[in-house]
Amino acid sequence: MRFLRYVFRAGLQRIFNARLGVFTIIMLLACWSYNRPLRSFSAEMNYPCSVWVFPFLLAQYTFLVLFFFAVIYVNADIPFMQYSNMYSLIRAGRKKWCVAQMLILLFRSVILTGVACLCSIVTLLPRIELTADWGKLIKTAAMGMMQGSYDLKYSFFYEVMIQWSPLKLLALTLGLAVGVIFFLSLGMFLVSLYSSRTAAVSGAALYVLLMFFVLNTHPKIRNSLAKLVPAAWLQIARIYTPDVGYYWLPPVWYMFACLAAGIGIVGLLILIRIRHVEFDWNNEDL
Repeated sequence: MRFLRYVFRAGLQRIFNARLGVFTIIMLLACWSYNRPLRSFSAEMNYPCSVWVFPFLLAQYTFLVLFFFAVIYVNADIPFMQYSNMYSLIRAGRKKWCVAQMLILLFRSVILTGVACLCSIVTLLPRIELTADWGKLIKTAAMGMMQGSYDLKYSFFYEVMIQWSPLKLLALTLGLAVGVIFFLSLGMFLVSLYSSRTAAVSGAALYVLLMFFVLNTHPKIRNSLAKLVPAAWLQIARIYTPDVGYYWLPPVWYMFACLAAGIGIVGLLILIRIRHVEFDWNNEDL
């Protein structure tokens, strides 16, 4: 119980801080901009929009890159070598302290995903529709029937709307987002323990940018490359939409299986490294 209380208290300090505030502002501004055409269309048609837009927002690569860079900014305090953590490490021991930090990273991944999803809904106000269906407005946009100069900034993929319900697509998107963010965060933790925080942030940014390499590769071989870049998997709303006749996203089971295996392997490597690493404490508390 004492260990769980420590994880809870430390988690509140690490998650609900100024960095989360900056992340929330970035997501609100981005979602407000990307949802502006949809709000205008909703106002003109005098019909509300359903809340299932988050998976389609992440399928827009510019929004997705902005989302990941905001996540990396929040995780820039890894590997938690602030002086305020020194006493906790001494009391708990290296192994327990390390497990606590990984649990906090998991909770942080959930919060960041939830905040981004909530921002995508809030920026549709005041005309929103709480329904289990896709809603007429999104279906109209998916069929390319938005008349006028609305300049929609992201696409609604009709193929996935036929195959999956809104709740299923949103659940898969949220689950993948939490898994990918957690995997990326653990990767930053591991690199920072072997090298430095600067190397961890730079490595995470470069890994996210590999998504552009995947997207600009010929569709015939894109599927093979996409299997190696989890950042691209958050475009799951495209899974049933072929590109020049090719489906390039890996199967859903593959994504979750690889994330589980990757998280397990990286977590084990962190626990091995933490036993011998020399700690370099600093005065930064954010």
